[in-house]
Amino acid sequence: MVRGADMHPEATPGLVEGGNEFYTVAGAEAVRDVLPRFEHGQALVGVTGKTFKCPPAPSEAALLLHDYLVDRGRRAATVPVEFHLYANGGHAFGLRRTTSAVTRWPELVETWLGTIGTTSGQGR
Repeated sequence: MVRGADMHPEATPGLVEGGNEFYTVAGAEAVRDVLPRFEHGQALVGVTGKTFKCPPAPSEAALLLHDYLVDRGRRAATVPVEFHLYANGGHAFGLRRTTSAVTRWPELVETWLGTIGTTSGQGR
């Protein structure tokens, strides 16, 4: 557990009303109960702050969620995926303009969403 990594789900708009967390026993139990009912749509594993309790947890959760959905036949193997790693970033790293390569992150996401038919994918 990381010292000073207090959870504030209310600080992320919509997380309390429509999301789940898995860092508490109650949160993990809620995710356990929600997953069997997940039939379609989008699932997002996000990091909402720069200090969080277990750094590998989001990546591991995304991989486990993928396997779970594939096993249940809820994820088509034909959906393209892009994965980008950035050496430098920080809090709100893709939302403020800097000289870092990560500044292009929102445009890359928008383009990718267009390639899978979710948005027009025009980019900026």
